[in-house]
Amino acid sequence: MNLRKIHRAYAAWAIVLFAIAVVWAFQQIGSPARERLRRIDEQRLRDLQGIRRALEILCVDRAGPVPRLVDRLPQTLQEIDAKARRGDAVGWALALSDPETKEPYEYRAISETEFELCARFELPRQRRWEPFWNHPAGRACFQLNLLDPNSASINRFPGEFAPPSAPAGTD
Repeated sequence: MNLRKIHRAYAAWAIVLFAIAVVWAFQQIGSPARERLRRIDEQRLRDLQGIRRALEILCVDRAGPVPRLVDRLPQTLQEIDAKARRGDAVGWALALSDPETKEPYEYRAISETEFELCARFELPRQRRWEPFWNHPAGRACFQLNLLDPNSASINRFPGEFAPPSAPAGTD
C-alpha cells in the first residue's frame, strides 16, 4: 500500500468520525434552530415571572407574619406597567409582550388575589425542579395567587397536557 492510499483512508475515517461526532452533538444539545426556540421560550417565562414579581411588590405587604393585600390587582398589563413605573416601585423594566411576535402577553385578574398569565410557547417544557412553570407547546396559562406561596400547585393548560407532579418535599 502506498503512502497516498494510507492518507486517503485516514482522511476518510477522520471525516466519518467527525460526521458521527456532529450528529451526536446535535442529538445531545439540539440543533441551533431548536436552541433558539428554547431560549425564546425561556425569555417568555422570565417575562411572565417578572410580571408576577412586580404584582407581588405592588400589591402585597410581606413585612408582617402574614402577607396582606395592600392594593387591588390591576386590570390590564398597561396598568401594571404604569404602577411599576410610578416612583420606580419595580427595579427592572417589565417586558409585557412576546420577544418574537411582539404580541402582548395575556393577563387577567380572576379575583382579589388571583390572576392568570398566558403566553404562546414554541416547545414543551418538562422540568422536575420547577414543575409549576412547565408547559406544552402552544398556548399555556398559569394561575397565581398573590397571598398563597403554594399557588404554584395550580396550573391550567388547554388540551390534554398535564404537568408532572413534584416529588414530595421538593419545591
